[in-house]
Amino acid sequence: MKKLIIIFICLFIYQLTYSQEKPSINIDDRGDSCMFYFDSTTKSKIYYNTDSRPEFPGGIDSLTKFIELKIKLSGINSFPLTSATIIINTNGDIVDIKIVRGDDLNNAQVIKQIHKIIGMMPKWKPAECKGTKVPYLILIDFSEKY
Repeated sequence: MKKLIIIFICLFIYQLTYSQEKPSINIDDRGDSCMFYFDSTTKSKIYYNTDSRPEFPGGIDSLTKFIELKIKLSGINSFPLTSATIIINTNGDIVDIKIVRGDDLNNAQVIKQIHKIIGMMPKWKPAECKGTKVPYLILIDFSEKY
């Protein structure tokens, strides 16, 4: 029994020591209201909870109308539910687009159209943490039944 416990402890320590680096969720030094993860690709903090979130010009209703109109104009007869994440940088520009889930992720036409719609978006008002503009991660759903 003691040998078994020692083996489990050794395996646990080994896993902690040699496990792959995962994105860490941290609380910003300036307070607990701003939360971020460290993106190893861009080597920067990406926030997902801040004092003020990014705003599409005209608000959420304008964003909904913008997406609805662009989907109707896309020419795709049946637009499947698809979700994308975008990062709004400190200037309000969209700097990263990732399709994260959807009913038809193999449909290249839909994926291309989502990238096109996001690319047509105007600058956003950036997120702020303690009065400082910060990059922010947003999830957007696309569907013909918006």
